[in-house]
Amino acid sequence: MLPEAVFRLYLFFAEIYGFYGKWYLARSYLQRLRHSDILNTDHLHRLEALINLGIVEKELGRFGRALQVIEEALAISVAEGYTRQAYHCRLHLGHIYLLVHGVMRSREYLMETYRWASENQEQELLFAASCFLSSYELYQQRPPKAAKYLQVAESIVRSNDNLIDQLNYAYYHVMYLLETGELSEAEATVRQWLKETQGIVKYTIIAHWLLGKILTQKGKWNAAETELTTALQGAQRCRLVFQEFQILIDLMRLFEAQGNEPKTQHYSAQAHHAFTSFLHAVEDTILQRQIEESREYETLRKLSSK
Repeated sequence: MLPEAVFRLYLFFAEIYGFYGKWYLARSYLQRLRHSDILNTDHLHRLEALINLGIVEKELGRFGRALQVIEEALAISVAEGYTRQAYHCRLHLGHIYLLVHGVMRSREYLMETYRWASENQEQELLFAASCFLSSYELYQQRPPKAAKYLQVAESIVRSNDNLIDQLNYAYYHVMYLLETGELSEAEATVRQWLKETQGIVKYTIIAHWLLGKILTQKGKWNAAETELTTALQGAQRCRLVFQEFQILIDLMRLFEAQGNEPKTQHYSAQAHHAFTSFLHAVEDTILQRQIEESREYETLRKLSSK
């Protein structure tokens, strides 16, 4: 086969496996590309493979590996003068730092990308940067600023028929609605989302998780437990340690709200185990320290000490 055909075939395999939640198989194809002779003389193909690999590592919660891969791609982009690819790398570096609570570095990368994408009408990068910045503003407890970025993302997603963009926007919109207490709209959005995921494993897991969070806030304990347990099983099946930890934290909150001490402690023990596995997967001491100082881990410690 021609090198171009081999390259595209491996990318398609990675995309298909990611669609069905088989992230480790997706990663294996991208790793093969990374070390293949096919990419030795083609910098654009190498960048595409590296960025995709970094995204998969990020999905798996392997944030240290994701950081290394994306930084490698950024160095190549800058050296070869590929401006758009450089900002694509900055976008994902900003998201990685946001996920590990390195918020100042996160904002720097995301704002650089947002401004460049806005000035150059790069809608794909502008959409993603807007979504990530809305998450940053919610982390900083500034919902009005998050709403402004979501308006930008919404205007872009309305102009195309890309299902993945629509699902990504729905996620950030629901997180905003949860923060502002608009639970009925959040629930309606997620229930519609479940109908539209069309078997895309990642989004099905996230939808059940978000629905569990919403139902917990509404005091619908049994329904919330069902949704969170479904999400947990999906995350464990796909070995998504970061999502597993987040869902277990919410199961702890659910039973703590009910005053159910045995189940709170049960999920506390599971959350501690998942957190240890998650930290091990990160494989970066600086990122690990940032995560250990995060609000999520503080929540875990507080609930466990009761």
